[in-house]
Amino acid sequence: AGLGLGLGQIAAGGLALGAAAAVASDSDSDDGGGGAAESETAYVIDGYLAGARVFHDADENGRWDEGELYDTTKDDGSFDPSIFGADMVLTSTGGIDISTGAPFTGTLTAPAGSTVVTPLTTLVQSLVEATAEDDEPLDAAEAEEVIKTKLGLDADADLTTLDPVEAAEAGDTAPMKKAAQVANVLALAEQNGGDSADVARELAQALNDALNDPEGAENPLQDSESIKAALEAGGVSPETSQDIADEAKTANDTVDEAEDLADIEEEQAKVAGETTALRPTLAEVDTEIDAAEA
Repeated sequence: AGLGLGLGQIAAGGLALGAAAAVASDSDSDDGGGGAAESETAYVIDGYLAGARVFHDADENGRWDEGELYDTTKDDGSFDPSIFGADMVLTSTGGIDISTGAPFTGTLTAPAGSTVVTPLTTLVQSLVEATAEDDEPLDAAEAEEVIKTKLGLDADADLTTLDPVEAAEAGDTAPMKKAAQVANVLALAEQNGGDSADVARELAQALNDALNDPEGAENPLQDSESIKAALEAGGVSPETSQDIADEAKTANDTVDEAEDLADIEEEQAKVAGETTALRPTLAEVDTEIDAAEA
């Protein structure tokens, strides 16, 4: 996805975490309103994404279309979940990761009712979609159990409400490490002509397969062959996929060894480095937010 200097262009194909001020849904939207989320505030998180567009993809085409409910994240990555119905899957594109200053150039999703949209919720929703046509499709709760089990996350954690940044700041870096590993693969896919949504579905399926295969990769997010397969499923050229997969594995191994949030964010910034020359500044994001609110 090409990166421009305007928030509108970023929103057309985003992958980052951060936030910019809320824009109410189109008054003549085809999705009647009525948010069912109990929380008054929700977040898009990789690091927090400012200026991301959060929407309900009613026609499931992977992008926002006129008439679909949406909100725009504020400077702290927050948005208003009350505009979305309880049965609405959330999609987020665009924005600026306020921890790294890099643009997000892919797509994040979350199951209906989520109060966070993160790389981890993206895996959960992607696994739901990847198994939809199976004889025994997984619902969101079942998919979440697969993701938590295979990634070694706390069995009691609720990924649809878990803020990985907040957890890392409190001393539990495991969720942020796994979220960053997912984000690194998605970012590299987008930088090299791939579709992050397709890559996420393949990664989620790889985690599910590995859970049921004793000989499968211990963590597909740190296995170059699993990453390579996901990249190619997302449209990355087989001629370059191995080199990109090796780069992702190296970055994710570094994240795995990180001691704190700052170390994780430093590695994410390196992965995002190829796009930073074209990134808009937070000031430019704020300008577009102000214009949208006017």
